[in-house]
Amino acid sequence: MDFVLQSQKLHSVVTDTYLPSFEAVLPEQGAYQVLIKYMNALKFGSYEGTAKVFTFGNDRMSVEALELPYLLQLRLFNDDKEILVQREDGRYRVRVIQDEKGDDIEAVDSYSPLLGDIKRKLQTRAYITYDPETGQAGYGHYRYVSVTPEREDTDGISE
Repeated sequence: MDFVLQSQKLHSVVTDTYLPSFEAVLPEQGAYQVLIKYMNALKFGSYEGTAKVFTFGNDRMSVEALELPYLLQLRLFNDDKEILVQREDGRYRVRVIQDEKGDDIEAVDSYSPLLGDIKRKLQTRAYITYDPETGQAGYGHYRYVSVTPEREDTDGISE
């Protein structure tokens, strides 16, 4: 597996808010990959906004079937957007990162095995920020972009 970093310039909009209900968090349009962290498990699958349905393998489920009392974190993500939801004190903290065309921020994409699963790779995007006093660069925030299957080449080197 290659762990090549790819850099690009784009425009990124970040919003942070708290919402009292989980249903208010979910987008009504679009298709997303989803990674849910429960107190005792991880689930990877997809979400279809129009139908508000989650799919994990062959299981399709509604919001009501998500076992919300055990939810720690949920990430809905695609090439352009990530919605990060974390449960805090009975409310839901929501951070949305929306990427758009532009060149006002530098970002670095990296690829790694998904939670030790060598069959799939996780693409993350880190956004570079600069300290106004020292000019020191660092990652201001990051998001998930996609999970893709690993492809094996005939010479045994994967990409």
